[in-house]
Amino acid sequence: MLMLHGLNAHSGTWRKNTPFLSNRMHVIAPSLPQWDGSSKYLDVSHYVELIEELLAVLRLSKVVMAGNSMGGLIAMQIAATKHGMIRALILEDSATGSEEEESILSERIDKSGIPVLIIWGREDKIIPVAIAERLHSKMTKSDLTILDETGHVPHWESPELFNIKVLNFLKLL
Repeated sequence: MLMLHGLNAHSGTWRKNTPFLSNRMHVIAPSLPQWDGSSKYLDVSHYVELIEELLAVLRLSKVVMAGNSMGGLIAMQIAATKHGMIRALILEDSATGSEEEESILSERIDKSGIPVLIIWGREDKIIPVAIAERLHSKMTKSDLTILDETGHVPHWESPELFNIKVLNFLKLL
């Protein structure tokens, strides 16, 4: 499992999850470079390239990718273009880019048949839960879990529930 954090976070945000999940699978949680804020629009293509290089160097295939916020957008872009490498996708309060980009990525992921778990915090003030519902409606092989009393980072705010939802989803693969 490859776990991708959100914008300007780091791999340590997964420390409430990696011990639990690594007892059941190999877990990799890299720290991505900080975004320098040099433009109004966050272009994740550099991050996508870095993760694709990491996958190649580690010779990983059939990876479960999990991404929070910006990490979700990175995971979606990789899944949409390299779907043969992706076993399953976990989108957690995921950024989706523009509406056009979201539609294209969702359609490609849906056509690929990749199973998708969408986990969202009902109290997310950054990316509203309506985005989760929209993604779920566009991806026929998706499961949607909305966590009450949880904000933008369910894996940190509700780690036990997040871990169990992920594990139960992966058992179905």
